[in-house]
Amino acid sequence: MGYMFDLHVHTNYSPDSNMSIRALVKSALKRGLSGIAITDHETVKGGLAVRDYCTSHNIPLQVIVGQEKKTNSGEILALFVEKEITARDIIKAIGEVRAQNGLLVLPHPLRNNPKILSYLQEFDFIEGFNSRTLHNANLKALELAKRHGKKVLAGSDAHFPREVGKNVVIFTTIDDIKNQLLEGDYTLKFTKRSWIDIICAACSSAYIKGGSLYLTKQVLKKLLKKCISL
Repeated sequence: MGYMFDLHVHTNYSPDSNMSIRALVKSALKRGLSGIAITDHETVKGGLAVRDYCTSHNIPLQVIVGQEKKTNSGEILALFVEKEITARDIIKAIGEVRAQNGLLVLPHPLRNNPKILSYLQEFDFIEGFNSRTLHNANLKALELAKRHGKKVLAGSDAHFPREVGKNVVIFTTIDDIKNQLLEGDYTLKFTKRSWIDIICAACSSAYIKGGSLYLTKQVLKKLLKKCISL
């Protein structure tokens, strides 16, 4: 089977997620993952905290520290970084990633700012399979990667425990994951999602954070049923 990694995961260090470190790790192990990349919005603190947690508890889960950064031209995904990417300007943000020898991923390109496509040459990978993105949009992302000769990655973009491991990258060895990525020495496993799957997954927990209300899956189903009956 190989070693499965989910390379796009959020924790409660992101404003739109309430997934605790403990819940994340439990979910990752339950799904047989060997590693995860923590890519919280605007911070690396989540990744550092998850890595410290796994180390202190002797948990056999390799943690890649990353960050999803919003720039003036769209969102970028940085992997293998230890310091926060702070620049708003996309060129400066890319420079901060490169200064740390980090890898650059263009996440969910069909759900990103169109301006980001002007900087495709700067990215190491395109996220071709995002489990919160419709399958047709993922197929277009694959076409984009093929046209520009970019390697493709898969990630869950998990914000809740039930989403962890939906899309994974599979390696033949647990050693030197970064080099295996650069060499393209991996395979992908992904799920096809309908718009109902995506909405339900995004609303699988109810909580208020930062003034925003997140509906439960049960409430959402009732709303959808009511809309369909209209």
